[in-house]
Amino acid sequence: MGCDVCQNVDIICLNETESEIITGLTVTSVDEAKAVTSILLERGCRTVIVTLGAQGAVFATVDQTEAVHVPTRLVEAVDTTVSADI
Repeated sequence: MGCDVCQNVDIICLNETESEIITGLTVTSVDEAKAVTSILLERGCRTVIVTLGAQGAVFATVDQTEAVHVPTRLVEAVDTTVSADI
């Protein structure tokens, strides 16, 4: 994603694969996700979120440039019937 596009992006939310496609960085860890947020903020995005599946997510903004890791909580699934259909 070029700088001209990023200048018009208020919020971008990417998974690991999308992050790699856009930045060229492999994302398999929290630290690598933090690097992606830095790159996309530098390109002009205002808020960057990188989701990491079971590892949670990382986010940063132009006002909070130090990336924050938000871990997931382990829960016991009770019934996943139609959970993706809602």
